[in-house]
Amino acid sequence: MKNFIVNKLQMDYLDYTVEDFVLDEYFQKWILDNDSMTASFWEAWLNNYPHKRVEVEKARQLVLSIRLKEDFPTQDEFDGVWNNVILRRNREKANNPPVFQVFRAQYLPIVFKVAAVLVVALFLGLSLSHFWQNRDEIQPDLVTIKEVVKQTGKGEKLTFQLADGSLVKLNSNSKLVFPEFFDSNNRTVKLKGEAFFEVEKDKERPFRIITGDIGTQVLGTSFNVKAYKVETDLITVAVVTGKVSVGSFEGNIVYEQILLEPGEMASYDQSEKSFEKSTFRYDEVVGWRDGILSFKDLDIQSIIKIIERWYDVKIVLEKNDIDLDKDFTGKYKNKTLDAVLKGLSFAYEFEYEIDHHIVIIK
Repeated sequence: MKNFIVNKLQMDYLDYTVEDFVLDEYFQKWILDNDSMTASFWEAWLNNYPHKRVEVEKARQLVLSIRLKEDFPTQDEFDGVWNNVILRRNREKANNPPVFQVFRAQYLPIVFKVAAVLVVALFLGLSLSHFWQNRDEIQPDLVTIKEVVKQTGKGEKLTFQLADGSLVKLNSNSKLVFPEFFDSNNRTVKLKGEAFFEVEKDKERPFRIITGDIGTQVLGTSFNVKAYKVETDLITVAVVTGKVSVGSFEGNIVYEQILLEPGEMASYDQSEKSFEKSTFRYDEVVGWRDGILSFKDLDIQSIIKIIERWYDVKIVLEKNDIDLDKDFTGKYKNKTLDAVLKGLSFAYEFEYEIDHHIVIIK
């Protein structure tokens, strides 16, 4: 029976508009009160119905703005309205025949309670009307949006969903910073490291990923962004579906320099401050999502940096005569560290020793 009630409640909310959420007492309690049970319900509900996040976000900002703008009636205003109701009641009592006194005695208190509720509803309605008419004038600092940080260490990967329903898979040793709820103009996140994005379409609010002074902007698509400063000076954006524009980011604007379509990749050299457009192989660029570790014409020092991040180890290179200029190409799917090192040892003619998180190449 309890599950039936919960399911029924969740299904009812599916039909809610922004205004319905704002007027809902249980929704207001979640936004305005620090109640863990209410918060748990709404968080679970949003996880089940992520397509409602945009409306919920707008309703949340509306509830907070109404409270902060103090559009609700003051005590004096409410008392004035209530006194008018009492005066009208007394006039009716003096003019009406006694036969109605019993009826009034039994039912007027209920009528007055309803009238009081209607008075508050009237003021709330006027506040909502005022908000919708002047919503563009509300200062952004009235609503403080919480900043969320998702971070992975070496050897870790993380998949999560943003407030608009977009899906993010964060590669190892990466960090994504984003607001708990996006505003009404755009959806902007900041990335260090590497992530794959599956962006929900929203024509009114472009989705932007900021990496250093480079911005990637889309409406709805799937693509990979890589920006490991420790490993390389290159920032790469590879598109799997849809279209993506990549360019310099300044003054909260992405200035388009390259337009990418599926199978195309943009590489930005941070030292030279130049873009290059090319095609890419899925396994080599995006294969990490499926546990594929890929090396394409990389030297041993570049390979070592990737292995350290991928397996959370420290590699000590003791072999003095190893060929540092020799390039290597290889692909490993869900392989152990030992299997990868064994393949490399044949190519570069070295021996190795694994001691917990330390690898010695000799």
